[in-house]
Amino acid sequence: MEIHALTRIHRTIFKEVHGRLFEIWEKNEDDDMTTTQLLRATCSHIIGLGPSTTQDDIHDENF
Repeated sequence: MEIHALTRIHRTIFKEVHGRLFEIWEKNEDDDMTTTQLLRATCSHIIGLGPSTTQDDIHDENF
């Protein structure tokens, strides 16, 4: 694979991840999610697993 193709792929992935993280941050700033939910969502997107479905009833009353 050419270096230019890899660069394009990495750029596309970066844009997608950055966009998802920005949306998550906006939800947190608008008080639509708790800090625990922010951290779970952020970490899961950074490692590429998508949104977390784990529930923690002790810390997430609204999850």
